[in-house]
Amino acid sequence: MKIYGSSFMKVTIAILLSFILTLPAQASSKTSISNQITDINKQKKNTEANINDAKNKVNNLESAKNKLETYLSELNAKLMELSEQLEDLGNQITTKEEEITTTQQELDDAKAKEEKQYIDMKTRIKFMYENGDTTYLQLFLEAESISEALNRAEYIMQIYDYDRDMLTKFKETKEEIAEKEALLVKEQEELLALQNEVEVKQQQVAEVVASTSTKISSYSSEIEATEKKAKEYEAKLAEQNDKLENLKQLQAQQKAAAEKAAKEKAAKEKAEKEATTKGQQSASTDSENNAGGASSSSAGDLAMLAAIIQCEAGGESTEGKLAVGSVVMNRVRSSSYPNTIVGVIYQSGQFSPVASGRFALVLAQGANSSCVSAAQRVLDGHSSGSWLQFRTANSMIDGTVIGNHVFF
Repeated sequence: MKIYGSSFMKVTIAILLSFILTLPAQASSKTSISNQITDINKQKKNTEANINDAKNKVNNLESAKNKLETYLSELNAKLMELSEQLEDLGNQITTKEEEITTTQQELDDAKAKEEKQYIDMKTRIKFMYENGDTTYLQLFLEAESISEALNRAEYIMQIYDYDRDMLTKFKETKEEIAEKEALLVKEQEELLALQNEVEVKQQQVAEVVASTSTKISSYSSEIEATEKKAKEYEAKLAEQNDKLENLKQLQAQQKAAAEKAAKEKAAKEKAEKEATTKGQQSASTDSENNAGGASSSSAGDLAMLAAIIQCEAGGESTEGKLAVGSVVMNRVRSSSYPNTIVGVIYQSGQFSPVASGRFALVLAQGANSSCVSAAQRVLDGHSSGSWLQFRTANSMIDGTVIGNHVFF
């Protein structure tokens, strides 16, 4: 009996010590997981707030960008309108110059007629004065009657009156033509002043176009960076959700393990009571412990020249891009074309990408680096040739073939 009692006490003490030692570990594990879940939920709220902020920022930037793109389209339309105005004014000035030339010729003719009439009249008057007495005497002596003599005298007076009337008429005609010429010259000066005013306005609008394009490009870059940041936040949120799900699963497993341990404890207590009653003991211990987790970026001329190079020679070699840029600059220097880059590019009927709207789109997005580099080299003084035209290469046009274009 004594041996049996001593063995029973040892087993009972071992079971109690095993149960007591597992309690702190289980409690500590549960507390750690709960704290991690709380931390992850806080991190999630911060990440979700960052995602919302990023999306709101993108929406605001997109809205601002769309407004600028609309404004840019209006500016491009305005530039085309101004180019048409300049072309119309040029035609008016040419017509006015032709009218002035014609009027000057008319004035010269009127002066010549006045001079001739004056000389003829002066000659007749001089003749009458120098031979006056003889002439008048002859008129009367040769006349067959007094009536005929009076008729002859009246004829002389009519000649004199005619000369005076014609001279007065020529003077009046000359004065009218002179006034007309002065009016035409004044109108020409007004047209030239208006032409200069439209050219200044065109340059101003071109500068606003370049500035707006730069802003749009800046917005595009900022939108891209913000969207990239939003994606990083979304990836971070997905990672946090995965961690949270794993922690919840681990928490559920621990809860199940605790319930199982409680049942086992009850079973052990029942077995101990039975062992005490019957003098027999059977003991078993189970424990599960698993924990884990971790917690967790002139500018206007350059932009326009680069854009037209990309539209016309975006797929060409550097030599082809430089050749297109050289044509634009040759036109700027030529008296047959507008004397500004914006004027050349927006000149009516010259560059099809301007009329189709593709130029405005490239200008808004910004040309690629190779086209910008080519444009800068041309602006810095590079010239591929003296050509003023280029077309798609074909056997019908003689010129210098570079890539898919012939320059002439």
